[in-house]
Amino acid sequence: MQETAKVLCITQPAVSQRLRQLEWVFDGKLTNKGGRDIHLNEYGVVIAKQAVLCLEILEGLCLRLSVTSGLQHPAVGQCNGTPTAVGASTPQQRS
Repeated sequence: MQETAKVLCITQPAVSQRLRQLEWVFDGKLTNKGGRDIHLNEYGVVIAKQAVLCLEILEGLCLRLSVTSGLQHPAVGQCNGTPTAVGASTPQQRS
């Protein structure tokens, strides 16, 4: 979790919270834990691959909007080259 937090430029508790939120949204566990290690399970890998595709589409849309409007669109943030969705809804926000 610490390495993930470092890559995403967020705290380890924030990674844990997002993981719980994703597990709530997708109604299932996304990881397997082995001692101190944690890895995506088969379900998590499928979701992660689709999420990457979604982020690539969103990034392309933001680029297109910035080219046509001359403004940088705030929907996608950058952290060490890793796109991260900004303002994603949480289970509490959707309830």
